[in-house]
Amino acid sequence: HEVEVDVSPGEGMLEALSTLIGSHPELAGRILDEEGSLNPYAVVFLNGQNTRALDQSNPSLEEGDVVILIPSVGGG
Repeated sequence: HEVEVDVSPGEGMLEALSTLIGSHPELAGRILDEEGSLNPYAVVFLNGQNTRALDQSNPSLEEGDVVILIPSVGGG
């Protein structure tokens, strides 16, 4: 499933994810925690790089950036 989210130039990835959640409230809590930080179980890639490997917790986005969300999978 692909969704395009409009963000202002220089806006951070967390703000874009928050905007996405505003349009898709069923994602609340699965991507961002109550404080607006990335949920520890969410896997997010920015332009093919795992965001956990980036030096910034909220990298700025530029036009054409691609953010990929990988749903967490659990079970026993």
